[in-house]
Amino acid sequence: MHFVHAKCHRETAASRAEAALANWQAASAAAATDLAALRAEARHQAHAAETARDQAAAECEASQQAPSAVTRWKPSARSLPNSRNTVS
Repeated sequence: MHFVHAKCHRETAASRAEAALANWQAASAAAATDLAALRAEARHQAHAAETARDQAAAECEASQQAPSAVTRWKPSARSLPNSRNTVS
């Protein structure tokens, strides 16, 4: 009878070990899936940030290359205030 009892304990321990291993594998797979999703989101955000940075850099460069409105403006006789064209 003692032999049967020991065998039962070994089988129970083995079953628990297999169940624990299965649980660990399932948790590991779920964690890997979560990690992959987080990595994909991080890549997406990094790409969006790079796109925004590149666009801002291009706009900055374009604004530096374009002549400003102040340097393009050439006053004419009509645009300058004088006694004839000012409202009193």
